[in-house]
Amino acid sequence: MAEDKTVSNDPIRIMVIGAHPDDCEIKAGGVAAKWAGQGHKVKFVSVTNGDIGHYEVAGGPLAQRRMAEVEEAAKV
Repeated sequence: MAEDKTVSNDPIRIMVIGAHPDDCEIKAGGVAAKWAGQGHKVKFVSVTNGDIGHYEVAGGPLAQRRMAEVEEAAKV
């Protein structure tokens, strides 16, 4: 009889994809922290650099600020 491999205790790899640098943290930060705490591998992927979309700041300075925020969030 074939071995049932539908349930595993091995860590799983999880990728959360967001359009903007803070999307993953806002939408899935809590559950991602839970999964990481259980030993799973969690990666956040942003498909833009976040250089637009703010009413006061845009371009390079905004992208740099958002990158710094993402790096700080990743430490949690």
